[in-house]
Amino acid sequence: MDSVEPPCIVLSWDDPWLTFQTPCWWYAQLAVSLFAPRTEPESGVATLEDLAGYAMTRIGADPYSFVPESSLAPRFVEYAGLPMLAARLSYRAPVRIAAPAARQQEEAA
Repeated sequence: MDSVEPPCIVLSWDDPWLTFQTPCWWYAQLAVSLFAPRTEPESGVATLEDLAGYAMTRIGADPYSFVPESSLAPRFVEYAGLPMLAARLSYRAPVRIAAPAARQQEEAA
């Protein structure tokens, strides 16, 4: 990502993208990055809390079962020369990954 215009939320796949659960089931990791336009801790943290609440509500309403995994505390960052306050939420959801031949056999059954 080259730049952002806060306040904003950026969704991306987290690292690691996939984590092993069983041979056919994995967890997909989603990163929710939150950016506030102010670098003063009081106003920036309040904006991040509002963004976090909005993101949690929207992700919780999604029919896909992303569950909270972890969070990173607010910190100062700089993008395109602009200082801002950022935080991050991590979510995960179970995904089924199987070889194409195995999937075709299950669908045929």
